[in-house]
Amino acid sequence: MDGAVDSSAVAITKEMYDALKAGSEETKYNEYGVDLTHANGIIFPDSCDVVFDASKISGSFTDYDITADANNAFTGWSSTWNGVAAEDTASKQMNCNFITVGGKQYFQFYGPSGKAPVSLYTPGYAKNKDWFALEFTLNSSTTVGCHDSILLDNDKKPFFGYAYAKYNDGFFPGDGERHYNDDGSVKSALSGQLTSFLAEIGGASCKYTNGQTIVRIIVDNNAVYDGKDAYAVTTAYSEDGLNFTVINTRYYSGSVNGFGGMTVDALSGSSHWYDNTRYGNMKVYEAKANKTPSETASPEPSPEPESDYAVTDISVNGGTVSVSVTGKAGKAAVIAAAYKADGTLISAAVTETALTGEAQTIDLRLASEGADYAAAYIWDGVSTMKPLCKKYKENIK
Repeated sequence: MDGAVDSSAVAITKEMYDALKAGSEETKYNEYGVDLTHANGIIFPDSCDVVFDASKISGSFTDYDITADANNAFTGWSSTWNGVAAEDTASKQMNCNFITVGGKQYFQFYGPSGKAPVSLYTPGYAKNKDWFALEFTLNSSTTVGCHDSILLDNDKKPFFGYAYAKYNDGFFPGDGERHYNDDGSVKSALSGQLTSFLAEIGGASCKYTNGQTIVRIIVDNNAVYDGKDAYAVTTAYSEDGLNFTVINTRYYSGSVNGFGGMTVDALSGSSHWYDNTRYGNMKVYEAKANKTPSETASPEPSPEPESDYAVTDISVNGGTVSVSVTGKAGKAAVIAAAYKADGTLISAAVTETALTGEAQTIDLRLASEGADYAAAYIWDGVSTMKPLCKKYKENIK
């Protein structure tokens, strides 16, 4: 395992996240009222429902014949070309095609030359919810440049734009807003942001590898920024689908009434579609109604005074943390977490691995930007979370 990032990393559950916050004075929300888990790009499965899952699409098909999908994944969706309903009025038609690449189902926008912009409308996801999220795999063209896109709520109001750029470039939160007016129409010249935009905190973009990088967009209502009622849009990315790194959080005045659709402009060319309007295995998450908060995990229990297990060192290098451990031969969970000086948890990574009975080093992916120290733990498992040794802490600044 030494020198290689552990491929057996597992998703962080809410119980694990709460346990790793033990001893911290932070609240559930950041200073702007945004759920801290969302601000860290984390979604807990028990806090939401998956209301759309494009991975359920059966087979590949072209010319927007969605009846070829036996699972009817797109039931209730509709589309327009240049603001007008699709010219082919057959009920089966929608302005996107579907292909299977690397085991993922990608849909891509379709529009005859001169018919842009193309808009796809959902059946009405996440109406009146406190939060919702989109997630999809990027798979960009090797030749075509940036496509500016805008997301719409269920009142067809634009609430967030982005640029989905060519293969050697990346994904740019906010940039697509330069292309659209507040009513969703296309601007005559590229400029500015949505007028509701207040501030951006974080980086500008992520690089990506075709067919691997997953983008997650989390929208939180009920924020407050500079004394204004606001919503926050946090964008994060992942190469393994488990550990997400935040690009930035953008704040806007007002609120968002769920996910109602998306618009892409500048579709042209002989084939009428481009690879970087392609969204793989898209999922839409919406907050559960009247959710009862889960019980917070107990603060980190004290292990037995003497232990056969120990974390002996932590080394952080960019997005990788190396944890040196010793312990009895057998399966255990090794955890690394990054914190601010005040104990605020920034990110965490967990793997279940086989200890050898000898000293060994476990490498995990960990987003540590902005962290002041890292800590590592050994637990008996991810479900029981019983500590097998004392926490090891190391400053990284």
